[in-house]
Amino acid sequence: MLNIQQLRHLCAFGWLSYDLSPDLDERLTRLFELAGSFFDEELGRKQGLYPANHGTECGYYRIEGEKEYITLRRQVHADSALEDEASQAWREIARLLHGMLAELSSADGLDASVWDSLVDGSLTYPTHDTDLNHVITLLRIFRYYPTTGVADAHTDLGLLTLCVGDGSGLEVLDASLRPPQWRPAPCGTILVGETLRKLSNGIIKAGLHRVVGNPKGRSSIVFALRPNLNGQIDLSCFGRQEIVEARKFYMEIKAAKYNINAKQELRSAQRRARQGTQGSG
Repeated sequence: MLNIQQLRHLCAFGWLSYDLSPDLDERLTRLFELAGSFFDEELGRKQGLYPANHGTECGYYRIEGEKEYITLRRQVHADSALEDEASQAWREIARLLHGMLAELSSADGLDASVWDSLVDGSLTYPTHDTDLNHVITLLRIFRYYPTTGVADAHTDLGLLTLCVGDGSGLEVLDASLRPPQWRPAPCGTILVGETLRKLSNGIIKAGLHRVVGNPKGRSSIVFALRPNLNGQIDLSCFGRQEIVEARKFYMEIKAAKYNINAKQELRSAQRRARQGTQGSG
């Protein structure tokens, strides 16, 4: 899946260009089309079909003059073509990222099976009765508006993220350059999240990225594989003799960040409250 050079790059810089398989690329193309049709719907219908809940973490959300997006966390409409395609993409991407986590562990001589319990319930599109307080993995589809559609520099909260866009705008901070410089991200980009960085005790870096304005606008599909919060994490699997509550471990990471996908006024208030921190996606 990843060769040793790719693994080293991902660990050192927190991001990696990744070529999607033809099958996954075709599936995501269909998902972009279905999402585009959804975004073209009247605002009230979008809000009615997928009401925002859990803050910005589930449902449809719109930020005036910047972007709109839908966050899928579990099945809402069993007869939805959008969710059916998202469900297939979810399974394929989750399997891909799960395999990458196992490769990262194996490369360091650690037990790769630790990830099985950490992502329990997250490898397939969760059913409608799934407890969203425990299973927090998500698939999010963005439509960034032309020119003004942006996202602050941030790192993701979870383990690994796959981001695929249909236009320019996503940039990653390339720390291999001196001084580090922003550079356009490739179509398929793997990003290390803060949870994986903390689990590795900082050995694996989190990938800092942002979205800059694009005159043509941009759509993107983001799949963020996050840990299941219902249980404990045995850190001996990561070289440390400690057992921690998964929820507490994750929430301490989240508390240090501000939400780059919240409305501007809330985002600004959170940023002021956490001066000196970066945002989270």
